[in-house]
Amino acid sequence: MTFRSIGLGLAVIAALGSSASDPGGVRGVVFEDTNRNGRRESGEPGIEAVVVSNQMDCVVTREDGSFRFDRNRGTGVVFVSSPASYETHGRFWKQIPPDSTEHQVEFAMIPKPVPEAFSFLHASDTH
Repeated sequence: MTFRSIGLGLAVIAALGSSASDPGGVRGVVFEDTNRNGRRESGEPGIEAVVVSNQMDCVVTREDGSFRFDRNRGTGVVFVSSPASYETHGRFWKQIPPDSTEHQVEFAMIPKPVPEAFSFLHASDTH
């Protein structure tokens, strides 16, 4: 009797697993926008090893530029950190609807020259 109750409970959980209260996932791609139109088209390669965050978790893009967050956590924003040799074409962040069960985003990037040297000034308040 106990095993039937557990089995029935697991079946109900499996059936209801993707309810409206489940925040869903966010997937997308970071790509080189070779024609600079802001949309991924055939032949535009993905960019590997780019950090993408939903303000709670960080993931790194795969070889094809794709990424995925299994759940839509965070504050409703997904953003990309530009590598040294690229800059974003358009916004570096995308808004994700809070009730989205599955959402897809694309981040267009264009190549930029990498400076051989740079200066960094850190100014802060000691309080």
